[in-house]
Amino acid sequence: MSKLKVKNARFLTVPKRRKIAGLKQFVFDTGGKIEVLILGEKLKVGVMKIPKGFICDSTSLPWAVDSAGDVHDFGYCVQGSKKGYTKEFWDDVFYYLMLDIGMPKWRAKVRYWGVKYLGGRAYRQRRAEKYQALRMEAVANLIKELGV
Repeated sequence: MSKLKVKNARFLTVPKRRKIAGLKQFVFDTGGKIEVLILGEKLKVGVMKIPKGFICDSTSLPWAVDSAGDVHDFGYCVQGSKKGYTKEFWDDVFYYLMLDIGMPKWRAKVRYWGVKYLGGRAYRQRRAEKYQALRMEAVANLIKELGV
């Protein structure tokens, strides 16, 4: 599989989320859909779903929490580099989604360069047992919160 290049991305539906009590994580109350214009062997449009119930920490910057960061977190979690969805792919999607929600281009560029050069550790950490344990703890707390 060749590397896929993102040419544009936009929200079809923005996921709605809420903070999980006592944690620095959020759960999606509704799913979302994004449309990605992808250049691989040829140009194509892909629609990706972000599922209801997904748990994310959005961005590491508390003042920079937004739906683009949520989708970026989703991409880092699902990874899928065997299908061409690499770290670079998700970083590019993040950039275009920031523009789609109306973020100024200069700010989107700054945040993009931040994940491009500093996001490698987070991308690798998603595979680590420690992160999976934190996610399982978040799920357990959510179940308690909902009284299920």
